[in-house]
Amino acid sequence: MSFEQAPSLRIGLIDILKEIGGSSAEAALGEILTKTARGFEVAYTAKTVRDMIGPDAFRDEALEAAHALLNDPVEVSNPNSYDRNAKRYLFSVLEMYNDQTFIQSAQGLLVREDGKIDDTVLDYLDDVGKEGAMDAIYQAFNSGQVTDRGDLADLARAGLKYTGSNPQANQMFKDIMSSDEYDMRVKWSALREMDDAEDDATLQVRLNLMQGLQASGDDATDKVVQMYTRQMEAKINGEKFDMRKEMQSLGTDFWRNTFGRGESGDRGDRSSRGNNRGENRQNQPTIVPAP
Repeated sequence: MSFEQAPSLRIGLIDILKEIGGSSAEAALGEILTKTARGFEVAYTAKTVRDMIGPDAFRDEALEAAHALLNDPVEVSNPNSYDRNAKRYLFSVLEMYNDQTFIQSAQGLLVREDGKIDDTVLDYLDDVGKEGAMDAIYQAFNSGQVTDRGDLADLARAGLKYTGSNPQANQMFKDIMSSDEYDMRVKWSALREMDDAEDDATLQVRLNLMQGLQASGDDATDKVVQMYTRQMEAKINGEKFDMRKEMQSLGTDFWRNTFGRGESGDRGDRSSRGNNRGENRQNQPTIVPAP
């Protein structure tokens, strides 16, 4: 979190306090956390005191400030681009301190009024909440408010990583695969999560779920399920399975008819939003271009 030019007078003063150092400067920085109503200043102050003192420096003050502004945002007169991205900065504070106490509150912020998923909130739930956020993800997925295919796929990816160990994740997988409400792309996202585990016990539970699926009557869906079932069986048995070859054997027409484009690639070809969600993000504040 760096600025070519301080976006506010307080940011400039924070930099000066950091250079001065010492207990008086640290106390002054702690006081800033209780005074400012600007999200980016909370985040910058938290990062500064953590760099100066340690990872838990002024934890309570920083989290209290972030919680308060997330629950009751203060309207800033003449906002700059940093103010307009205040929510992202405030959630970065929660991630800095690995704060899981805001999970329940974040649940109410996950689905926006327009029915779209707030990616910043989902990142927090996914990165920090982990399985503890499964209830929030599951409820959003089943709320009926979210209809965007990309958002549904993002929720599925965030929740289905716990399939095999979490009853709600198991049910989410069953719901996706058995319902006509979800198209093949959402089902494809669900199936591709199933082999993403290393312990045989989890893989076996996931395989049992897949084997328990009833034929959908849709040729494309059933073929893809069969293909991934064979891959899971091979992984559990320590056998090789050439997924790309299997995909190619279905032919270009199959993939074009199924997805409206050419042959789909392997796991690395994911193109929807949320790919590698959280990778290399932990404790990394958001950088927003200067106004």
